[in-house]
Amino acid sequence: MNILLIQLKRIGDLILTTPAIAALRTKFPDAKLTLAISQECAALVPALTDVDQILVMQRGLRDAGKFFAVLRQKFEYCVDFTRNDRSAALAFLSGAKTRIVSYRVKRRTRIRRHAYNEFVEHRMRDMHTIDYALSLIEPLSVKDPSPVLHLNLPAEAQAKAGALRQQAKIDNRFIIFHPGSARLEKFWEPERWAEVLEHARTKWQIDCVLTGGGSALEQKHLARIKATWLQDR
Repeated sequence: MNILLIQLKRIGDLILTTPAIAALRTKFPDAKLTLAISQECAALVPALTDVDQILVMQRGLRDAGKFFAVLRQKFEYCVDFTRNDRSAALAFLSGAKTRIVSYRVKRRTRIRRHAYNEFVEHRMRDMHTIDYALSLIEPLSVKDPSPVLHLNLPAEAQAKAGALRQQAKIDNRFIIFHPGSARLEKFWEPERWAEVLEHARTKWQIDCVLTGGGSALEQKHLARIKATWLQDR
């Protein structure tokens, strides 16, 4: 069996898709699982051990070779976790007999919907991202999948994380807070983040680590959260 999985969103979405990938590996241990991811997620490739092939998609003409690779591989199933134009093109080129996506594509896009022939009656805004990803593999008769994240971090990544902790002098238990998003409307108010951070620090006696992307938008948001938190302490 040959299965194509498409997750071209940001690294957080890819991580939250790993329970679905692990469930497919358990259900079909001998299947060839091919995963298409965005270039921004390339650093996570060593941790994705449940797949046989990973296609790191870039943009424009640089993806031509990968599109042809998908066209040649004769997939039986394709699951699109992304729902954009690039993922629809990959799904169509896969030639899979069953091409799965959320029903939202069928209702909202006149052209893109023709890339698929199986529509799952779930939408992301109504459920956690993990549960949404698991719902998209229901047509493959995957029973009782586990919602546990599945990453096999290589030794080099663990060593790098340890070095970062030492550099930041994080010796206590800690929680990582990642408030950023690619979309401004998904930002939570800095005052609320500051309240959560202070609650974790004082009630649980735990170190709080703020992380974010390198975009000016996210960095500005992080700076406001940090300033508000320090002001309230």
